[in-house]
Amino acid sequence: MRVELKNPNGASVRSTAYHYSADHHSVTTTQGTCGMKSVTFTDLQGKPVLTWNAAGCTVYRYDVAGNFTSNTHELYRTTSWRFFWAYDA
Repeated sequence: MRVELKNPNGASVRSTAYHYSADHHSVTTTQGTCGMKSVTFTDLQGKPVLTWNAAGCTVYRYDVAGNFTSNTHELYRTTSWRFFWAYDA
């Protein structure tokens, strides 16, 4: 699949190509004409668990309910997330 953003004159401004593996558990993304690539591996539910690109590797973690909780870059920089849901009927 290829996604392309064009200006009003029809010239391509930005493009991204996605190539999925046969089992749909990894996707290779190529951005722009310079060909910057990243590969993302997913679990059986399709959530990303690992991304590799020129900047390194990132691991994604989820709680038992499947909610995203944190990601860790290979340089051991961890970003944690907390989600609070409220229902206001």
